[in-house]
Amino acid sequence: MMPGPLPRLAAFGAAGTRAALFHAWSNSLTKGARFLSAGNIRRAAGARTIDEISGMTPLTPQPAAIFVAGMFAITACPPFGPFFSVLRMLRSGVETGHSTAAGLFLGGLLFVFLGLTRLAFATVDSRPRVVSMATVKRFPETASVIVPPLVLLGLSLWLGLGTPPILQHASDAAVQSLFPRP
Repeated sequence: MMPGPLPRLAAFGAAGTRAALFHAWSNSLTKGARFLSAGNIRRAAGARTIDEISGMTPLTPQPAAIFVAGMFAITACPPFGPFFSVLRMLRSGVETGHSTAAGLFLGGLLFVFLGLTRLAFATVDSRPRVVSMATVKRFPETASVIVPPLVLLGLSLWLGLGTPPILQHASDAAVQSLFPRP
């Protein structure tokens, strides 16, 4: 017997639930890349707060580039996975008659994009701290620092360009358990 409130919780239906699962997968890969590159930037700056980190591109060019690419990916810019998950959520919202909710979602995404771009570009492109620029490079940009976030961004890109069958089957099974067909 299916509980009564489930259809209200998953208002966008099976397609919306499938889109939300896809978003969770693609977003986790992209956020992992952002966290790793942000950690590399923070470590190179020798700082503990975001106010102490600015203009890091000269000091850490590769992590800074990955950080910006991750920012575009996480804010649903094509061709990364979150872009396609957002499109799926918007489509399922419109198809289920929830155009207002889909519009509010899109507006919220715009605010997230504006906020994240302001912070990301302040981190990599604003005026560098004198202390950061005066110090010797604190850690080298080795493959062990650069490759892991690149792999995660590559997987997010791969998810966006072609979802692997195993993830399609997993999301189908999850949706089937939430929305069983008679």
